[in-house]
Amino acid sequence: MKLGQWLGLATVVILGAIAWLHWQNTPLSSGFGGVQPQWTVLSIHDGDTIRVRRGNQVERIRFACIDAPELSQPLGPASRDHLRQMIAATDNRVSLKISGRDRYDRKVAEVFAKGKLLQTEQVRTGLAYVYRRYLRDCPDAPKVEKAEAIAKRRRLGVWQNPRAVKPWDYRRAR
Repeated sequence: MKLGQWLGLATVVILGAIAWLHWQNTPLSSGFGGVQPQWTVLSIHDGDTIRVRRGNQVERIRFACIDAPELSQPLGPASRDHLRQMIAATDNRVSLKISGRDRYDRKVAEVFAKGKLLQTEQVRTGLAYVYRRYLRDCPDAPKVEKAEAIAKRRRLGVWQNPRAVKPWDYRRAR
């Protein structure tokens, strides 16, 4: 092989490696337009926390925008089970729009499955609250707030009991 051919081949290999590394480290999906990396859901802890894998990368994901009842609260297991059903219906595949990390070092993300924002679905059924304290980190906040207004109006899930303890208050009291 001539020197020019070696340089050309080396350039192609280097550019390919750079493109691959960029793809592996790109945390944000591009919304509904463009390519969204798919993650496989490994486990569902509760109504707003999952563990996912893409290639060799495993992440704990805290859902942005919402706070679901704790498992020891009323509707906590129902919230988790509803999320399990939605994710199972997508063959355990989701896309993420990562917005940061929380104090437990989990990635905070909007989670999409088959074009649906799962946070919106959890809130619309009354199985999670809008988490206003962190709403500024939620790119699709208006959609989630609209879903909560629907659940409140229909008195679904957590909105059936006006004295229900919000998950953030429940954790603080423990």
